[in-house]
Amino acid sequence: TTTTTTTRTTTTTTRTTTTSTRTTTTTTRTTTTTTRTTTTTTRTTTGPTTTTIIPATADPTLVNASEVQNIPVLCYHQIDNDSYESVTLANFTWQMDQLLARGYNTIAPEDYVAWLLGNATVLPAKPVLITFDDNILSANLSTSVLQSRGLSAVMYVVTGFADSPDGWNIDWDGLDSMLDQGWYMQFHAGALGHAPMNNTACYEFYGCRLPGESAESYYTRVINDITNGMRELQDYQMLNSTGGLSPTFALPWDFWGQGTGDTVVTDWLPGYLASQFLVVFDQDFGYTDGYNRRYRFEIHADTTDSNFTSALSDWRFTHPSLMTPPTTAPLPTGPPVVMVNASDVLMIPVLCYHQIDNAASLESVTLANFTTQMDQLVTLGYTTISPADYVAWLLGNATLLPSNPILITFDDNILNAELGTPVLQARNLSAVMYVVTGFADSPDGWNIDWDGLDNMLDQNWYIQFHAGALGHAPTNMTDCFEFYGCRFPDESA
Repeated sequence: TTTTTTTRTTTTTTRTTTTSTRTTTTTTRTTTTTTRTTTTTTRTTTGPTTTTIIPATADPTLVNASEVQNIPVLCYHQIDNDSYESVTLANFTWQMDQLLARGYNTIAPEDYVAWLLGNATVLPAKPVLITFDDNILSANLSTSVLQSRGLSAVMYVVTGFADSPDGWNIDWDGLDSMLDQGWYMQFHAGALGHAPMNNTACYEFYGCRLPGESAESYYTRVINDITNGMRELQDYQMLNSTGGLSPTFALPWDFWGQGTGDTVVTDWLPGYLASQFLVVFDQDFGYTDGYNRRYRFEIHADTTDSNFTSALSDWRFTHPSLMTPPTTAPLPTGPPVVMVNASDVLMIPVLCYHQIDNAASLESVTLANFTTQMDQLVTLGYTTISPADYVAWLLGNATLLPSNPILITFDDNILNAELGTPVLQARNLSAVMYVVTGFADSPDGWNIDWDGLDNMLDQNWYIQFHAGALGHAPTNMTDCFEFYGCRFPDESA
């Protein structure tokens, strides 16, 4: 778990772009925990003068992560620009001081995700995630404010803006420098994903279809922009601190097609984004809904002091397990299957089951849990594939695959696995049974025989090999009983 006290080392690397060669030297960055002192700060706003006692630097008190009930997430765009999306440097400074005065400490994106998933162990008692969108140059004005207070922030990067800087956005060299100044990088959009389209009715790149654009063309356009943008972030080593991944995503314009009436977009985009990112930040959404959406509070030029301080306790920042209203909406039938070039598929999850509804076995899951898990796969846009498809993908021989493929497997042809068949069929999913031929030869009321396996072929199952007549039978040896992995005493090679 990353806390305020962090050491980050960037390995010495020479990276060549289309325009230049950049060398990143080995750097160790240490943020020290400082004993708090207090100062009196007076700031004049549009209203009366306010005087607040604030701590000078963050000083985290770590607690068990399960004790943290909410984490505010703040969203900025610009500083000291003449724009509705901008805040003044004075206001930003005051807001950071207010966070410290209230005992908040910043965390990394992966800390936030671990907290959501229940994987975090310790966190600051009052964590906060500070984010900026669009790699706009003026965001750099915040760096000294953050550093002097022991705070960090996340930049949600539009790769297209970094590719073609125009004096308004931060390029790759600038983003690289920000990493060394305590910033984290996450994905916001690819080459075109934050550029408005030439469509007066609906201009948002991800959330709209162009006039006459087919569903398949729309799916491909969005998938390519996100896939290529993520690869570019990885190529520029912007995601080293989060293991080369961007577990969070900020949806451009908070727009996933709502209000357009275009079900091609609204039935597909939320599920696709949830399949790619563990968190999808949305400034308008009110609660967690099964699509990994989480709320951010967006700060603008007209955000008042009271707006800011009251937002820190917004119920929408609460952990999903504690939320009211309920955190899950009815699960959909799933977004349409989108076929993509197999070379664009970077990973394929493989799940292994043994039994269903056998309470006496640790290898078993309940039918209710199995059903919930299959519903989650559908919600997240996964499509099952065959063993042959998986092998072709590994060997580089596949041409097309679903954009989110998955392989579901069962071992040992145990009879209660058939309880999963109607669940799979109702959701248009398939599974693979890894067969022990000895169990099929001599069924004992526990395993599926050859006739049963033949029926499963007609019910959308695939059959693969697991063991022969004796290969899954334990040997008569106390110290090593696995048939394939052990030799009998005095057994020759």
